[in-house]
Amino acid sequence: MALIKCKECGKEVSSLAKNCPNCGAPIMVMKKVKVHFWRKKKFGGSAITGSVFIDGQHIGIAHNGCEFDVYLPVGNHTISTETTMNQYGTGGKGDSRNIQIQENMHQVNIELIPKSTFLTGGWAYLAIKDVIVL
Repeated sequence: MALIKCKECGKEVSSLAKNCPNCGAPIMVMKKVKVHFWRKKKFGGSAITGSVFIDGQHIGIAHNGCEFDVYLPVGNHTISTETTMNQYGTGGKGDSRNIQIQENMHQVNIELIPKSTFLTGGWAYLAIKDVIVL
């Protein structure tokens, strides 16, 4: 459930409500688009695990070989990752992308990959590789 604004009176209303409790106007159900997250099963980087967040809310753990789906309403959203653990004992670093879900989209596929910046003195972390709109 999310809070949305009533188009008639502007008050915040539950997205599950059929009518605005303030003015009685019908609440339009917004289209939601399937967002499919996946990570190939690979030996290299297999110990890097991370959390996936959408708009600051935790939605899943991305371990080696995982797949999961969420449904997002039309609008702008921030997808981010945070490494929770890896074989080097590092964590916390992640990646972030802004995506715009539009009415004409059917599905968005997001590939997650382990990434390393050790050659430049950095971290191993979970990154967003590709965002593909179908």
